[in-house]
Amino acid sequence: MTADIQQMFHCFIVREDHRNYLRFLWYGDNDTSKDIVEYRMRVRVFGNSPSPAVAIYGLHRAAREGEHDYGEDTREFVTRHFYVDDGLKSLPTATEAIDLLQRTQASLAESNLRLHKIASNSGAVMEAFPTNDHATSMKDFGLGASITIQGGALLRELTTEACSWDKPLPEEKLKELEAWRDSLQELKNLHIPRTYTSKSLTKMRRTELCVFSDASTKAIAAVAYLRTLDNDGLIEVGFILGKAKLAPRSQPTTPRLELCAAVLAVEIVELILNEIDLTPDAVNFYCDSKVVLRYIYNETKRFYVYVHNRVQRIRQSTQPDQWHYVPTEHNPADHASRALPASQLTSTSWFTGPTFLCKSTQIHENQIHFELVDPKSDADIRPEVKSFITQAEVRQLTPQRFEHFSTWNSLLRGIACLIHVARSFKKELGSETNKCAGWHQCSKPRTPDELAQAESIIISVQREVYPNEITALKKKGDVPGRSSLSELNPMLQEEITKVGGRLRHAQLDRGAIRASSLWIVGGKRLISSVLHKCVTCKKLRGKTEEQQMADLPAERLSTLPPFSYVGLDVSRPWMVVMRRTRGGQANNKCWAILFTCMSTRAVHIKVIESMDASSCINALNRFFTIRRPAKQLRSDCGTNFIRASNELKLDKNGSRVLESSATSLNKVVLGYSIRPTLHTWEVHGNG
Repeated sequence: MTADIQQMFHCFIVREDHRNYLRFLWYGDNDTSKDIVEYRMRVRVFGNSPSPAVAIYGLHRAAREGEHDYGEDTREFVTRHFYVDDGLKSLPTATEAIDLLQRTQASLAESNLRLHKIASNSGAVMEAFPTNDHATSMKDFGLGASITIQGGALLRELTTEACSWDKPLPEEKLKELEAWRDSLQELKNLHIPRTYTSKSLTKMRRTELCVFSDASTKAIAAVAYLRTLDNDGLIEVGFILGKAKLAPRSQPTTPRLELCAAVLAVEIVELILNEIDLTPDAVNFYCDSKVVLRYIYNETKRFYVYVHNRVQRIRQSTQPDQWHYVPTEHNPADHASRALPASQLTSTSWFTGPTFLCKSTQIHENQIHFELVDPKSDADIRPEVKSFITQAEVRQLTPQRFEHFSTWNSLLRGIACLIHVARSFKKELGSETNKCAGWHQCSKPRTPDELAQAESIIISVQREVYPNEITALKKKGDVPGRSSLSELNPMLQEEITKVGGRLRHAQLDRGAIRASSLWIVGGKRLISSVLHKCVTCKKLRGKTEEQQMADLPAERLSTLPPFSYVGLDVSRPWMVVMRRTRGGQANNKCWAILFTCMSTRAVHIKVIESMDASSCINALNRFFTIRRPAKQLRSDCGTNFIRASNELKLDKNGSRVLESSATSLNKVVLGYSIRPTLHTWEVHGNG
């Protein structure tokens, strides 16, 4: 049942001292022919900021004052089940509803508040009150949304036609409207339970809110059901709220209409959760449009404004995993979006919900994740646009460009070539038949005029490096003392800063005074910096390292007679004349074996004619004959030395004494030691 407070704001009087704040001007006695008179409001009015707060406070106070005489339930009905001036409550029987409404009417009447516009789904309740207390229309919470939407569609068609209000309806439209009106008589015997389930919701093991949405070119609709599971495993489904709205006149696409229906489903869920004293264990949404589900599940693509705003509205209140797909034949919201005749309402699933809700295994348990299909062909998805920036670098002739040249002459020629090309664009090089025109590489040598102009351009870079000094020279003829040029006593000639001196009055040009013609400021520091960073320069200018000499061997420090310890080596060959004939002379190679005393550095030389072992043995024999047998011989790994030692059967390590029987040296006691070729200091005994 529902009820309303008649003119609620006007039921509360404004204090006498506050009425001056509610003055207004109007015609006297409400007659526009009379003069304008100043009036004051005596009651609360719409538009005044404190009016709602005062009215609600007064209503609750009136209910508390009548609680003692008319019962506590009247106060609870007003304070708990009223929203501003509208009341809503459900009771088990019509008798209880009539009794509560009558007592509430009497309680509020004592405070000058009239409870009227009573409406109920029970005929007994409506008959218990006079007709002037009945509501002119009944808000049925969308119970008949699948039928009333047809009337709304007919009304839109009639109002959009180009005809005046006083003109009779077209015969065709009149018959259609009367047929719809007469079909409403089928709803007389419609009975809807006042409770959602047969048992108390507090005794349910699980409660679930299930909302379905659908759209057509005519309307969008959404309907909500409460699915409960008790301790015995019994599942019940109760109708909560249904809502249908006409589709926009702009005729959006079907996916957009389905998306609007999904937004409507979210809105009625928020309304239900805010009003009922129940927190369901789960909230599930069902939609028969996979396009909409893909929009909601999307995490990568961007949409245009229309779709983006509605998807964002859905994602603000729900999660993608709450949305599930349902076939159209199982979607009860389809009845409201397409409009049903009143005679077919009871035979559909509008009040009972789809059959799968009554099963323990629901349709969405094995549902897969929804992905966008061919996003490129969807007009509501923004195409991926990749922007590439091409930054064109404008190169200018700055001092940093000069660092690309290694010599002054190459820099001078480079600038002169630029001057030559620039002149070729201006056609300053002669006749039109000249080949030097535009961008080109000219093989001709540069003229002195171009080289001189290039030098002036290079020197003019000082304007960027010393702008303050040049400005000071122009104004005062001198530079500040803190400038790096102050010690050079600079002067300005032909817009170029030049080094001063004591020869300003001499009849000489600057080239004669200073042949180099250029002074590098901080040149010494610059050169030192370059040398410091140059690896090759560091190597060339580095300090010569002195290698530490090894210890002298024991043989070098021996006090024995000379040639007791001998080092052997062979010199390079030289050509000698062996014989002379009339036809010429015969030349042959000769070598010399050097016998070096390791203690006294004395050298004994013997000539050999070949580098074989026999020549080496013969040389040793002659050496020992002249000098004396040596205690130890040292040599490198020469082939003749190795073969000679093998034939003489000498100990290579020099640790044992062997007697030779192969040659005439069989009575000579020898020790022999071989060292690598690079160890020449050991061979010659230089230590």
